[in-house]
Amino acid sequence: MSEDRQRRSFYEFGPFVMDESRRRLLRGAETVPLTKKEFETLLVLLRGSGRIVEKDELMAEVWGNTHVEEGNLAVHISKLRSKLGKRENGAPYIETETGQGYRFTARVEEVEDFDLVVRKRKRSHAVIEEVTSDEPQQASAINSPLSGRQRTISLTAVAFLLAVAVGSFIYFRN
Repeated sequence: MSEDRQRRSFYEFGPFVMDESRRRLLRGAETVPLTKKEFETLLVLLRGSGRIVEKDELMAEVWGNTHVEEGNLAVHISKLRSKLGKRENGAPYIETETGQGYRFTARVEEVEDFDLVVRKRKRSHAVIEEVTSDEPQQASAINSPLSGRQRTISLTAVAFLLAVAVGSFIYFRN
């Protein structure tokens, strides 16, 4: 293994893998597009996973000595939340700690071999696609008779209601 490869940092969380040196984030086998500041913001949050990363710390790490308003940070956090989506349990990956900063809530693991993780995820993604592509066919075969029966019941109910409505109209008109 080359020295360059040994120094690289990879982070895995939920369905994501981040390659710090290549500056890319993958969800499964697909690249999640991030701007430079979004990437840097996420990286700081990943490194501080589980603890509150204060706004001042984030601002210093991401923007350095450049003067920017705190609203810029909030915009980047909002965009990251949108791109990351929710965790499996429905919780956001990034929580706001009012008046303090932000906390990255998912379990983060440093990974040694990014390419191995990506290959493993591609294989599992392909297996999931095979399974899910078979499910609709099976489901439609199972639900066909039930769907036909439900359709018959629904049409009968609609016809009955229509007959009652027409009958009521005629009765009350006379």
